[in-house]
Amino acid sequence: MRSTINGTFRFRFATLLAFALLLAPGVPAGATPDDDRHHLHRVVKALSAGQRDLAQRHAAMLAAPALADYVHWRLLLDRETDHPIAAYAGFIEKHPLWPRLDNIQVRMEEAITLGGSEEIALRVLDTRGPRTGSGHIALAIAWQAAGRDDLARDLIRHLWSHQELDEGLEEIILERFASILRSGDHEARLDFLLWERRGSAARRMFRHVSTGHRRLAEARLDLQGMRPGVDGSINRVPRDLRDDPGLTFDRMRWRRRKGRDADAREILLDPPDDLVDPGVWWNERKYQIREMIDDGQFGRAWQLVRRHGQSEGLAFAEAEWLAGWLALRFAGKPAEALARFESLANGVSTPISSARAAYWAGRAAAELGRGEEAESWYVTAATHATTFYGQEAAFELGRDFPLNPAPAMPAARAHGEEIADLLEVARSLCEAGAAAYALPFWQRILELKPDDPATVLHEAAECGRPDLAIRLGKRAVRSDLLDPVATYPVVRIEAVLDPPSKRADAPLMLAIARQESHFDAGARSVANALGLMQLIPPTARAIARAKDMPFSPERLARDPEYNATLASGFLDNLLDRYDGSREMTAAAYNAGPNRIRQWVARFGDPRRMDRHARIDWIERIPFSETRNYVQRVSEGYEVYRRLLAEGGGWYIEPVID
Repeated sequence: MRSTINGTFRFRFATLLAFALLLAPGVPAGATPDDDRHHLHRVVKALSAGQRDLAQRHAAMLAAPALADYVHWRLLLDRETDHPIAAYAGFIEKHPLWPRLDNIQVRMEEAITLGGSEEIALRVLDTRGPRTGSGHIALAIAWQAAGRDDLARDLIRHLWSHQELDEGLEEIILERFASILRSGDHEARLDFLLWERRGSAARRMFRHVSTGHRRLAEARLDLQGMRPGVDGSINRVPRDLRDDPGLTFDRMRWRRRKGRDADAREILLDPPDDLVDPGVWWNERKYQIREMIDDGQFGRAWQLVRRHGQSEGLAFAEAEWLAGWLALRFAGKPAEALARFESLANGVSTPISSARAAYWAGRAAAELGRGEEAESWYVTAATHATTFYGQEAAFELGRDFPLNPAPAMPAARAHGEEIADLLEVARSLCEAGAAAYALPFWQRILELKPDDPATVLHEAAECGRPDLAIRLGKRAVRSDLLDPVATYPVVRIEAVLDPPSKRADAPLMLAIARQESHFDAGARSVANALGLMQLIPPTARAIARAKDMPFSPERLARDPEYNATLASGFLDNLLDRYDGSREMTAAAYNAGPNRIRQWVARFGDPRRMDRHARIDWIERIPFSETRNYVQRVSEGYEVYRRLLAEGGGWYIEPVID
């Protein structure tokens, strides 16, 4: 974090602020919406290229106040420009519903002069709460000056034990608030820094804690740094601190990194009652469980997952499901499995997780001979007809469950005044060919209009960017505000809807494109996978050569028809290789054919398995990304197959920024 505690400000771009606040007076008479779209396009392009002077010239021509505010917003977020504190605080107070205000507040707090901050900044901190160390300190000083000592004390103590700080801010706290901080606060900060693996900051705390806690910290740092002589470091820790959960965790992790997995598992089988940070414990436990599953040590994996210690969030969903699956499929304990799946069903809410829990509860009940209970669970799962496990539950029941029709996209309706500016900015960015920059505004509108997600989705779809509509729709689905079918648009790309291939059909092309890029024809991954179907250039070049087509990296990245044509050829090759197995084809598309060869050798060939065993094969895939990918493509295939057969779905044209 950049510290500006000396109170100086840099005004290299101060004129930008003046222009942003006073845009309207310079607008030519007779400016039209078309003029605004032109100038907004130029502004966005210039800002993206770092050409702020050019952006300023075009921004001065904008007529719509909301668009002038958008430019001001972009400049306040730009880390290459600095503004007076009042500019940041004033925007936050004037536009309390705009997106990314936390980021603007961080910029404001970085510019704060400790002990002499402007009243407007302190008002923002008091109203919204601080986000950085500087903000906490400034607010605490202001509260002390106002006689609110109890609030200042609690704020500083919480900051000290829960947040990373640079050395300068640490010294300020130690000087200004020495009377507030107790020995327990220093010990808590040291423990926090050790869990965060901040060695240098942890060592700065040694002079503030007892010898015993210093030796505990030294042992943990030696273990974290894989230094020699860790046994001696541990032996120097006082006996009353040797059961410290952090020390136990670092010993376990050290053993794993040394290749001593069996010794690491001993600790995981008998963990501390207080894990302090359950998430990092789960990451280590999950690694060991997956290693044992890969090695076929299912019974030992089940023993390891039984005391997972997770109670909420994704870690709980993963852990409780693994405990149930291993109990049912490999430990011969269907009653315990059913209890785990019931617990999972009560602890999750999204369609994917709910269907998963209910399907496996049905499987466990069936194993126990409870037919009616199993059917009830399957019905519960199958109501989530767009999910992998909902579809598997429908198969168990022997009938399809209807897809709720995608909601008719309504005509744009009037929105409340409170979001009018946000809507104007989002629409204008779409019309200006800068739809990607509209996403935070559509997301904020969706948060402010949770009762009307279909209309917000329609507005985003009007951008011609199905990826925006899908991303927004998934957020609404997770909050149970929108039927998932609404997140399955059909994009009018000929090579997708009528692929020039023998085996790859339209449902498979749509399912993979939706999963790979959300139908963003200009997508580019960190691994340099390009375009609609996220092909890497070497693969695309080989397919183009085989199909006697010219290869063009530029077209691969920008032309969805060209990209989909090559992808259909690649999918044809995979489907031929795997005898039409969509599970293996999807896994190979994501992880590569070489991985499939390894997994077949280790886990068996899913083409020779019954349906239940094929599901286990998918769940044994070592990579969580690929496991998820196969299930999402599989469910997407079924959704698109039915939508296309029934003439449903909603169609959209792709547009590239």
